[in-house]
Amino acid sequence: MIIGNISREKPDPGFLVLCNSFPYDYKKLIHFRWIAFLLMFGAGLSFGQSENPTSASSYQTMLERLSRINPTNSPIQGVQRPKPSVVGSSFLNDQFDYTTFLIDNGQTTQPYFAKYDMLFDEFLVIKDNAYYSIPGKSVLSFLSVDSLRFYNHRFLRFDLFKQASSGKAKFVEVLSEGKLMLVRAVEAAAADPNYNVALDAGRRDIQIFRREIYYFVRNDTAYAIPPPRQVSELFGSQRQVMEQFIEVNRLDLKEGLDLTLTFDYYNERISRLNKKN
Repeated sequence: MIIGNISREKPDPGFLVLCNSFPYDYKKLIHFRWIAFLLMFGAGLSFGQSENPTSASSYQTMLERLSRINPTNSPIQGVQRPKPSVVGSSFLNDQFDYTTFLIDNGQTTQPYFAKYDMLFDEFLVIKDNAYYSIPGKSVLSFLSVDSLRFYNHRFLRFDLFKQASSGKAKFVEVLSEGKLMLVRAVEAAAADPNYNVALDAGRRDIQIFRREIYYFVRNDTAYAIPPPRQVSELFGSQRQVMEQFIEVNRLDLKEGLDLTLTFDYYNERISRLNKKN
């Protein structure tokens, strides 16, 4: 019997007999050279596979091993990133103010301690030592008393006016009433974390941004306040008088308080002139 190129002749004793229990029979003899060849061939296949890690089988094996690694069974324990916190507030006022609501059915509620969430458009109300919520869409207006300064704040739904410029605010505060109404809208927006681990840069927390926008209302239409140099153009025939008032009192029309004083003076002046006529 011939296996490959190996004959049945008596081999060299140095390459024979893996186990002394085998009889010295040519038919049953295991030739060491043949076994060595098979071992070397098998090792070569294994080495070839290890040198080709991109083969389908080895790649699949690597993925399976990686999928079994998690912080609980891995020798390298994973550290979870802490949950992001919220920086800023989505409430119009952080404190609870004494508030009366005018509901869309025309009824006025009794006063409650409440505060308004701008992001969710709802009121958080305290009643009988428990918290309740009132949807903002069911409220036409509300009057709140500042619990710190004891000042009345009147708010109207912004969609009651025709809006010449789009706005995200649901309610606006009435700052000055008269021929030219001045209102203020406070808008809030939430920004998600954008932290980049590799660059170690970005924001780790959820941040609430807010901004104030002032509008004047004419003929039930709300317009955004123009730049300070153009505000006097809104007063028509009273433009020169209003420019003098602003200059003498050194008012900065970029500031909400000074803008309110300007509109209050104009509306009061127009009211007096109308009474004379």
